[in-house]
Amino acid sequence: MGSNSTPRNDGGIVLRGVFLACLLGIGLSALGQREALPDLIKQTSAPDQVLRLAAIQKIRNYGTGAEKAIPALIRVLAMDSSDENRSEAAAALGNLHAVSTVPPLRRALRDSSRRVRRAAADAIGQIGSPALSAVPDLLHAMAVGDSDFLEKASGVFEQLGSGAVPSILREIRPQARKEDDLLEAALNALAGVGPAAVPQLRAALALGGDRATVSAGALGAYGEASAAAVPELTKALRSADPQLRWMAARALGDIGPAARDALSSLRRLENDPNETVRNLAAEAIAHISAGR
Repeated sequence: MGSNSTPRNDGGIVLRGVFLACLLGIGLSALGQREALPDLIKQTSAPDQVLRLAAIQKIRNYGTGAEKAIPALIRVLAMDSSDENRSEAAAALGNLHAVSTVPPLRRALRDSSRRVRRAAADAIGQIGSPALSAVPDLLHAMAVGDSDFLEKASGVFEQLGSGAVPSILREIRPQARKEDDLLEAALNALAGVGPAAVPQLRAALALGGDRATVSAGALGAYGEASAAAVPELTKALRSADPQLRWMAARALGDIGPAARDALSSLRRLENDPNETVRNLAAEAIAHISAGR
């Protein structure tokens, strides 16, 4: 090559080539991913469990357009022999936030696998308020489940919001006191909803019975955030039902100094015929007075 030849910038050419190749590769990869959804859907029926799982996981992370896989995911959730595959299908359905997936997720709350039930509960929480029809199923699953599931499902009610309160209270039937597990589930569900439920629970205290008792317990769980309910809780101290009296007393104690207006009513319970009521009234007086 002569001395007057223009120098070749081979390094620059190579770098530009690599850069373009990367861009092109990324584009082709993204296009390939989109085109692969029908294949992934087909793979969810593969004989091999690992292949099915891989396809479900890819669909779960697929993003926009994965709605076309909903029928396949519902089939997996209902029929796949693998607990892992069914739980991944529930998670994938939750990611899609589609109301049409709520009925199969409700059924999955009765799955024989705790792993699948937990994944279904999580998915319902992801969908949020459009999944309020699942409240009775969630309560049933909480009532028959273990403490870990009870705690996890309680968090789902925070995502469902205060719109879940009427459905929770409806599930507390007159004979509910014979079903302690259901009452515990309802109390945990209301606690999960959080202080946004206070106005509805104040009204529920007037209903009496187990609905009032559970409402008082949930108000106590919110602590000072339930201060607006002090008048209704104070009135509940005069109930003929000792369980409601002691639950109201405990709730007032949990509210703390903000419940100071209830002190005179609590002091009258120091002579209550029920020992539990007397003890909890004394504790409530101590808690309220400590911060005065």
